[in-house]
Amino acid sequence: MMSENQDYETSPLLHMIPPSVLRPIYAILDAGDTWESDLVPHMPDIALIDVDGCKRYKQEGKSPTELLFRIWASKGYTALHLYQTLALARIVRCMALLRDIVDEKYHSLENCDSSNNKMVDVAKMKLPQNSNNSSIKVQQEATNNFSSENVIGKGGYGIVYRGEMQHATVAIKRIIASSDKSGKRLRQSLQELRTLAKFRHDNILPLYAFSLEGPEPCLVYQFMANGSLEDRILCRNKSAPLTWPQKRDIAEGAARGLFFLHTFGKTPIIHGDVKTANILLDKHLEPKLGDFGLSRDGQIELNAEEKTPLIASHIKGTLAYLPPEFITQKILSTKLDVYSFGIVLLEIATGSRAYVDSRAPHSLVDYCISMLEKNREKPIAEILGDKKTPPTGDKESDTALIERLVQLGLLCSKKEKMLRPRFNGIIDVITQKIDVKTLSSQLQNAKIE
Repeated sequence: MMSENQDYETSPLLHMIPPSVLRPIYAILDAGDTWESDLVPHMPDIALIDVDGCKRYKQEGKSPTELLFRIWASKGYTALHLYQTLALARIVRCMALLRDIVDEKYHSLENCDSSNNKMVDVAKMKLPQNSNNSSIKVQQEATNNFSSENVIGKGGYGIVYRGEMQHATVAIKRIIASSDKSGKRLRQSLQELRTLAKFRHDNILPLYAFSLEGPEPCLVYQFMANGSLEDRILCRNKSAPLTWPQKRDIAEGAARGLFFLHTFGKTPIIHGDVKTANILLDKHLEPKLGDFGLSRDGQIELNAEEKTPLIASHIKGTLAYLPPEFITQKILSTKLDVYSFGIVLLEIATGSRAYVDSRAPHSLVDYCISMLEKNREKPIAEILGDKKTPPTGDKESDTALIERLVQLGLLCSKKEKMLRPRFNGIIDVITQKIDVKTLSSQLQNAKIE
């Protein structure tokens, strides 16, 4: 008999459910804003900003539930997840519409009390040995009892507060408990603890301390004064645009952090959620990889004949950053991080988001390819270069960097994973030790051999 984890692996991702099945579900949940009042409280990874987006979608005369499901799908959730969440919300009419898509052993949920759902067993999990255990009381004092005035960020699994501990400014991530998801969130916190405690690198976010007291674990990190790379690319909070040299250095630093994760240990650590929101910038704009709750021990692809691909349903990155082999088959390898980093490079070069609803094509990689094909006679920098980024005064250097970032981003985000480079090659291109064309040729030749 398959385990629940295996069932998630075989269950179709939300965006793969036939529209004929989803449309009546949209209609039921749209009525009376049932999606917001009854369903959202049971959906992990859905933040307030997502709910606000769905409300705006409704004001445009569109289905808010449709957008809600697309957001959830982008984070890797499946038909089985939706079926179980509908059970928690006791929306049986919608469950019945999904019945043919989920394994029949779950059909009894349509008659079950949601309070019988099992918690994840975390009793046997080992804590890392080289991190500092911190009292929850200390963290309450550091954040003025988790005051809303100290909130600096919110995500699917928790709230991040700014705090003061031992005369230092820190960021404290508080994992919010939520019914049957609490065990899962604790497990994710422990995974992040293990990874951050095991690996120390200039481009990996330092973990200072942790607390597992009570139902809501807390992780204490270095405070990153310049927010996320996403914030700076989009010039949020009226921040100044990054310069081209700063963008180059950030790309190099992030690549070095990922190279370290993939090569330092006996087996590589796959980050699994590489995106601009998870590349954080300190007061010197030094990039640090954060959010390791989805990281997994993995494998390096040594040749084209990959005999034992690692399959994982646990990684829930954003869909726009995930490669085809993961979306369709949930194959997990170091090439997942390479693909995601390729999208990051395209965001750095263009100043655009990884996915935009109003853009055609929606995904940034497809948009870049389309624009380059339509404007073959124009320079890459003119077609795709971020107009917000101030010129350095050396136009030739700026143009060359934009071309290098775009070409490297497209190489990293190749649909065929064996044509994607490793991070040593990526770093060599960013630092101009090799050009993209040469690296691409090497990958082509290796594939043929």
